[in-house]
Amino acid sequence: MAVTETRLQTKKREAVQTYEMNTFHQKSHFWGRLTIWMVTILTVSLPLYLSFILGVHPGWQPIAVGMIAYAAAIGYAWFMEPISYYPTLGISGTYQAFLTGNIANMCLPSAAAAQNAVGVEPGTKKGEVTAALAIGATSLMNMAILIVIYFWFLFSFCHPRINPSCLSIYCPGYFWRNICSVCHEKTAVWERCDCSRLDG
Repeated sequence: MAVTETRLQTKKREAVQTYEMNTFHQKSHFWGRLTIWMVTILTVSLPLYLSFILGVHPGWQPIAVGMIAYAAAIGYAWFMEPISYYPTLGISGTYQAFLTGNIANMCLPSAAAAQNAVGVEPGTKKGEVTAALAIGATSLMNMAILIVIYFWFLFSFCHPRINPSCLSIYCPGYFWRNICSVCHEKTAVWERCDCSRLDG
């Protein structure tokens, strides 16, 4: 009798866990598809705006040639990476990783390290949740670092009280020229920005 009750409790626990994971997967699919489509639309909107609103379309032949060359170089990764990374990342981790990028150098190692630290196997329910949490934490840290770097460069280049010439060694010439032209109208940086040193 006690054995039967134990089996019933075990089956109930497994049913609850299965239901929770199914709900988790459904929400992962919903939010994963939504965010990836949003990023896709935002990514495509800039070239569409430049091409058809501002009228600087380069023509379809250069676009087709570039697309073919790009696909020939790394097109295999579009099929191989999702298949090879999925066992470790899981459903939610796959959405997160392909949204943030840098999978091989950031997302996959963090997921594998977290699974190893917790002591779970890839491909299991605990392994999938662990990978999702690890990728989320890694992505937040990556974004925080990039935001700090971005605002540091923006403040250093465009703030009128700072002479940005000391930072020129960190940036290519064309990037420096663009920064100077952007800051020309808004700040007094242009007077202290000797962009002529980049010519020749």
